[in-house]
Order: sequence, then structure tokens, then C-alpha cells
Amino acid sequence: MALIFDPIVSDEHFESAARLFSAFNPSMPTTAKSLKNHAATHPPEFPAHRLLVSEGTTELGYARVVPGFWLAEPNLFSLSFFLDPHADRWDALPEVFDTLEELARQYGAMGFQIWVPSHYPAYIKFLEAREFSWEQSNPESMLNLSEFDPTPYQAELDAMQNSEVRIIRLTEFAAERPDTWIRDYYNWEMEVMHDVPLAGGFSEIPFETYEKRMQSEEESPELFFVALVDGEIAASTMLHRNPADSTIGNTGLTGCRRPFRRKGLARVLKVTCFAAAREAGVTKIYTDNEENNPMFQLNLDLGFREIYQHRAYGKKA
Repeated sequence: MALIFDPIVSDEHFESAARLFSAFNPSMPTTAKSLKNHAATHPPEFPAHRLLVSEGTTELGYARVVPGFWLAEPNLFSLSFFLDPHADRWDALPEVFDTLEELARQYGAMGFQIWVPSHYPAYIKFLEAREFSWEQSNPESMLNLSEFDPTPYQAELDAMQNSEVRIIRLTEFAAERPDTWIRDYYNWEMEVMHDVPLAGGFSEIPFETYEKRMQSEEESPELFFVALVDGEIAASTMLHRNPADSTIGNTGLTGCRRPFRRKGLARVLKVTCFAAAREAGVTKIYTDNEENNPMFQLNLDLGFREIYQHRAYGKKA
């Protein structure tokens, strides 16, 4: 029976997509509301295709074909297929990827990239047989906050707070600079992201897209912290409350501008954030880092333990 590829437009479709995404990615479950918000804030000049893949009345997976507007490599398209692991229908992958790759080519794709968790060996075997090549590995790590002890870092925290560095929540920073805080935070993030290892390279996203996402009700910046030096953002760390399970925290970017690296800012920010997250009811934090990124070792030092890897694969169109 041929597979059915339905564009995701209805509330029911988004509910199905959220269920399928969450089953495929249990460390980062999501909701239909979150997926709809992400679609609403997607830059319209880079058309994205979101598809519900079914066989008869059985929903097999959620697929995406998205121009990599955040990637430096020209005309590189991001492909995703979140197959329901309970369906165990790895035999559907050839037809799915025939459809996704052809759709991307119609919109000018010169290359494809896909990220797949390492605990799906059948998926990886399929990609390698289809001549996708490994490009990058990002270990996914987990911290159980009930086991996290900030005491060993207290002296460092006190010393930092008594220095020229001021550590506050992003929400406080926003209240102090209501007209410029999003632009200031955008400038910090774009600058730091150029130094983050990323297959395909990094390209700055449109400010308008960033602004919409920061202003959306799905964003949760109460667990974002910034380190200010002379009133400017020297470093920051992000922790998102998971939209489907508020006891889960999923990290965003942690990083320092180049003049402020190797001063312990990232460690102090993370410890401050983890303590606040525990008080807010978060019990587990998940993060991923490129395997050779010093941030990975910092996370291990803080108590994170690797649970699997996200692996990037790519090929020419």
C-alpha cells in the first residue's frame, strides 16, 4: 500500500505530529501548541513543508523538509522523519526519503542534512546505505537535579558576584531595557554561535524571526541567565521549560563572547541556572554538545552523563 503524505495544517494533524515527535525524542517531548507556534514564527521567505506520513489509517511518522536558513552552506536542506518507534516500520524509510528528497530538489536543494539519534541503528544503517555520510556527533547528556550539589561552587559564585560581573535573569535584563533587550540578546547569540561547531556552518537567522520567537508565549526565558560586564552581555545560559513536561529542562545555548572566555563565567551561569531550575520544580535537564566542544566536558564535570548521541548525516542532492 502506497504511503500518504498529508500537509500538516489542522489541529488534529499538529496533535499527531506532536505525539510522533515525542515518541521519537523522549528527552524532548513537545505539544501541538509548541509545533504550531514554531510554524507561525518560521520565516516565510524560506518555505517549510511539514507532512504527516500514513499508511491507510495508521500514522507512521512526522516529516519535515526545511531550507537550512541557519546554515552557511548554500541550498542545504534539513530533512527530518520522526518515525513512530512503536510501529517499527523501518521498511517505510525508502519511500519516505524518495518523497522528501524530491520535494527538496523541487525547491532548489543542492544538499541534504539529517540528524538521527544513535539508538536507532536501523535508521543509521538505512542512511549509510543511501550514501549519506556522517558529519558530526553531539552527545546527549542528562543531569538529575536531585543529585546536583552547588555547594562546591559557592565560593566561585560569591567571588563572581563581588567582581565587576553582574549575574541576573534575562527577565530582569528585559525589564531594565524594554526597548533593546531582544536586539542585545540577539547580537550576543549570533556572535557566539559563529564559534559553535555545526555541520554545514552557521548563518545568522533573520532578526524578525528571532524577535517573534522570543516574544511568543511558548518561550520560557525565566530560566535564562546573563552575565553583564559594564552593562553589556558577556555570557549567557538558556534553559527551556519543556512544553510537554514542566519537570524537564532542555538547554539552549551557553556561551561567552571571546574576550570573556576562560574566566569561569559559563560554569557560574550554569550552576546558578540549575539551582533556580530545581527551585522551580525541574527534576531533569537534557543537553547536547558537539563531542569535542569544551562545553561537553564542562557538563560532564557538573554531573551530566551521556545517554546517546545525535548524529548528523549529509549528502549532495
